[in-house]
Amino acid sequence: MKVIKGLCCMLMIFLCSACSYTRDETPGSLESVAYQDALQMIEDGKTFNLLLTNDYCQHCQVLKEMLEEYLPTHHVDILEAQLMVDGKYLTLEEIQKDFPEFKGTPDLYVIENGKIKAHQAGSMTANEFDEFVRDHKLDEQE
Repeated sequence: MKVIKGLCCMLMIFLCSACSYTRDETPGSLESVAYQDALQMIEDGKTFNLLLTNDYCQHCQVLKEMLEEYLPTHHVDILEAQLMVDGKYLTLEEIQKDFPEFKGTPDLYVIENGKIKAHQAGSMTANEFDEFVRDHKLDEQE
C-alpha cells in the first residue's frame, strides 16, 4: 500500500511540474499592423498573437488600457490590427472569411505557423487575460 501511495505522489509531482513553465517578466509589446499585413503573415506561416480591434469599440479601449498596465511586466508580444482596409471598415462577412469564429471586437488569436491555435473573444480583465496567457504559455521564457 505504501508503494502505491508513493507512486501516486511521484506521479502527481511529475504532472504538476510538467504543467509549469518559466514566465518571462521582461516587457511585452502591443504594436499596430495593417489587417492585410496580418493576413499575409498568416499566409507566410508566421507565429504571432493578433488582436482585432476597431477604433470606435469601447471594449477595445478598455482592453488596451489593461494591456498598458499588464505588458510592462509580462513578455507577451501582440500585433493589433484595425478592421479596415483602404480606410473602409470590413463587414462581418469579410472578416469571417479569414476568421470564421469572429463575432465582434476585441478578438484575440494565437497564431502558430500560420494556423489559429487559440481564440479569445471579447473583453477580458487582467486576471482573465493572465489565465489565457498561462494556458497558452504566451510569456514563456526562451
